[in-house]
Amino acid sequence: NNDERVVIESYIDIEPIYLYFITDGFNALPLISIERNKCENFSTQTAPSSKLSEEMIVKILKTAVYPLLDDISKYAGNYTGVIGLKTKIYKDNFCIIEVYNGFQEYDFQTFLSLLNEDLLKLLYDTTNGCLADNYDYIKLNNNYSYTIALSRKDIKNTENEFIESNDENKYIITN
Repeated sequence: NNDERVVIESYIDIEPIYLYFITDGFNALPLISIERNKCENFSTQTAPSSKLSEEMIVKILKTAVYPLLDDISKYAGNYTGVIGLKTKIYKDNFCIIEVYNGFQEYDFQTFLSLLNEDLLKLLYDTTNGCLADNYDYIKLNNNYSYTIALSRKDIKNTENEFIESNDENKYIITN
């Protein structure tokens, strides 16, 4: 109808940001934001996204996540668990490209490396409907998480031996 805006993804030349929220069906809290890049031979996940402000996360929570939870509860009861959003952020606005129930690809691995909460307790409180009673926010450490997934065909291991090199800025695997 004429009072709704439609955004066509192919015309927004911005890389998507993946946002994850945890909900007990009544309340939701942000978990993590992830930038994902894919190339022909590998993909990377970086968290948290440096392109996303705290204000934008709150705006998405209020204008997209809570209305989504309300709609789900009307038709299927309260949803508990993780909600993932593939979003594109432009200026002071956002559009949602896809909605997921749970984590996608390697995003969970990226999230776990930053989590400073007891995951079992967090999930227990989520399933019992007391998420907001026990958490004001989900504690993450102040680091960045970087995950790389290489295509198996691109790893040439002729001598069955990998040399790993670590320094502050990079992790290199060579054969």
